[in-house]
Amino acid sequence: MSTPLWLQALIGFGGAVVGGAFVVWAGSLQWRRDRRDAKADRSQMAAKIILGRLMVLAYATTAWFDSYDTQALSRAKDDFIITAIPEVPSISDDRVGKMVATHMDFAGHLVRVAASTSMPGRAAENTVKLAKAWRLHAATLAAALTAHIRGDPLAPYQPPDLANDAALIEWKPN
Repeated sequence: MSTPLWLQALIGFGGAVVGGAFVVWAGSLQWRRDRRDAKADRSQMAAKIILGRLMVLAYATTAWFDSYDTQALSRAKDDFIITAIPEVPSISDDRVGKMVATHMDFAGHLVRVAASTSMPGRAAENTVKLAKAWRLHAATLAAALTAHIRGDPLAPYQPPDLANDAALIEWKPN
């Protein structure tokens, strides 16, 4: 006795429906994984770009300690900000994005203070201390960006109070 043709057709149709549903489900999961991976890759790329510009600004700050050339420091700050602003929204960790934004504000504040208190060859003592605190924040941000790129946990961080120069001079990351 052979299986009726209608039963064979029903079995074939059922297999196609179940198999098709499985393909749609698996494809949906793969799309979500691909999307998540693409966001992570873009976030890491943004962090790398910001980190590269941060190092240029840190170098300009180091040069400022030798010459107190506020114009060169201001150009490096502007370059950092122009590079970082469009990249910050791509960073998936809001804490890292907020640290970058704080660093942009801190750099702007440092340049304003340095421009008003520095002359070629010398700077006010508190301006030098403020620049050293800025360098500590730059190192903290560099560590956070590196941790973000590697997928490591972030170190504890307490943002500086940008409205209080005395507190800024004494700022520590945690």
